[in-house]
Amino acid sequence: NHPANHLVQKINQGIQKLSQVIRTNDRLSIIDINSALLEKINTSSSNRSYFHSVDNFLPYAILFGLFHCVLGVKWETLSRVFTGNVVLSESLHLNEVGGDIIRDKVVDWLVGCMN
Repeated sequence: NHPANHLVQKINQGIQKLSQVIRTNDRLSIIDINSALLEKINTSSSNRSYFHSVDNFLPYAILFGLFHCVLGVKWETLSRVFTGNVVLSESLHLNEVGGDIIRDKVVDWLVGCMN
């Protein structure tokens, strides 16, 4: 229930309302990244969590940064071991799994635009 989460939800609702207006004029295409990320979370067999409070992201970000940059540990490994997140590292930034999902969705969209 962090205020940042409420702000993001409110902004997303505004973007969705705006996109409905623009979409009716056939000028906007939407890449539904959120659904793809949630599907990965829901179908993951790992010990998962949906959302951790962003209040605690900074200590994890510093710790993960040291492990990743100094020791070369993958973001996905750090998030799985420390937070149980599937697509996020420390509840704010994407790990490799989340990044790969977004990359694939954008590539599919670009290929679709060329057809």
